Amino acid sequence: MLQFRPHEVLVLPYSVSLHQNNLSVACLNDEQYEFSTVHKFGIITGNQEGTADTLKKPWSLDTTVPTGTLVLSLVIFQTKTFFFEEKPVLVALSTRGPFIAFGGDMEPFPGHRIEELTPSAEWSMNTCLTVLIDSFICLGNCQGQISVFSLDSYCRDGLLHCRTLQTSARSKVHQLAGDPLQLVAADSTGKIWSWSVGKAVSFDPVLKGVATNMNTLLLNTMVLTEFFICLGYGNGTMRLLCRDTGSVYCDVYAHAAALTAMAYNSSSQVLVSVGEDGLIRAWAIDEKQEECKIKYLQHEVVDDLMLCGVQFLNEGGTIFGVVGYDRNEIITYKA
Repeated sequence: MLQFRPHEVLVLPYSVSLHQNNLSVACLNDEQYEFSTVHKFGIITGNQEGTADTLKKPWSLDTTVPTGTLVLSLVIFQTKTFFFEEKPVLVALSTRGPFIAFGGDMEPFPGHRIEELTPSAEWSMNTCLTVLIDSFICLGNCQGQISVFSLDSYCRDGLLHCRTLQTSARSKVHQLAGDPLQLVAADSTGKIWSWSVGKAVSFDPVLKGVATNMNTLLLNTMVLTEFFICLGYGNGTMRLLCRDTGSVYCDVYAHAAALTAMAYNSSSQVLVSVGEDGLIRAWAIDEKQEECKIKYLQHEVVDDLMLCGVQFLNEGGTIFGVVGYDRNEIITYKA
């Protein structure tokens, strides 16, 4: 069994905000990775060689920079970093809509200009995002819809809109998670929806509104393993569902405070959870046996820090990093 020990600390130029899942990492191989994390007024980015000394901000340099109350109203609440054709891509959701950066400055999604904060605008209602097989961006909104965009045809005129998927009517898409085989959504009515990702961008329904019997507003994080949908809640509970049937496999009382982020690595078969209690917990998920099992591995304590993000930093799953509220560093652990 893997045992993780404190490794090194990557110092950031700015402190980290208190958002759930506030660390996104894309691994190109066992040595190269890119990351992003949200600061109060921008996005901290970097890679294995260090961090950028300037914040990425969700407006382009050739447009009028928002001032006054508009700046105060601008909130960045989720980022996603990934590689597309071996080039780093950053997508961010904010109260001014979704933004994207291909190695340079951030700009609004092509074809969707947002000149000022308009709460009733369609794009200001996006609530969560994920990326499938490093080429499809999925955005959930307050109308229970998931819009799927393809990067294969990216140009200044717009992203190709491939599909619109629907969860419960008059609900909000609360969380999204995906892997090369499946897209999973949790909506504000407490139901789970999923679609298998087929060839030719087909999304075939698998789970259709399976009730979790848990308050979805407490759902802070969701990740997928080979057989499970793992849900992390604000009461510290971690629930595992079968990703094929939606049935509850088990509930684990993982943290004494809010469980804020999880990360899973399929190579090491290790799931890591972090919470506002300052605890890092590692779990082994044995999915190669006939009967899947989850086993507690170890825990680490970070004193006086509300943890809000965790991700693996290599493909082999032997190094992971965590971030915490108002701390300007990524604390890493290595097996």
